[in-house]
Amino acid sequence: MLELKHVSKIYKEEKSESVNALIDINLSFPNTGLVVISGASGCGKTTLLNILGGLDRPTTGEVKLNNNRIDNQNEEWWDSFRALYLGFIYQDFNLLENMSVRENIQLPLDIRMLDVKTKQEMTENIIDELWKEAPYVLDRTVDVHIARIRSKLGARKNYLTNRTGYGYVFNVVD
Repeated sequence: MLELKHVSKIYKEEKSESVNALIDINLSFPNTGLVVISGASGCGKTTLLNILGGLDRPTTGEVKLNNNRIDNQNEEWWDSFRALYLGFIYQDFNLLENMSVRENIQLPLDIRMLDVKTKQEMTENIIDELWKEAPYVLDRTVDVHIARIRSKLGARKNYLTNRTGYGYVFNVVD
């Protein structure tokens, strides 16, 4: 179970006022399922997702995974955690324009340092799986699906989605 206990995040700028992005948040996420976090622009949704994914640290409070505190882990731990267990789908998808669709999809597999044959097989299997789900959608929203595939390949258990207009999601697949 993922938990936030008394999490606050304050952004401090030298020449401007502090911004209280999160104030004393207490949340528990189930071990499986889908959680949608929605709210007005500027209410802290992206900050919350960044803290859950270790891209940012809370100013106060704790983030726990299976009763183990994780917010105080070092960057190396977070890099490994994200590479193996947690995928992100960003608002702008973070696709690399100088790479082909296949290369963008295989990027998380490169990070996992798998052999070429395994990467090719995994990529083909996931593309086939997605194509069966929604072949007509791929033509209309390619960026969304490439990002989704990439996230699934890099982190099969959990992913965070930060999409304007669609809410903010933490998904855990058992």
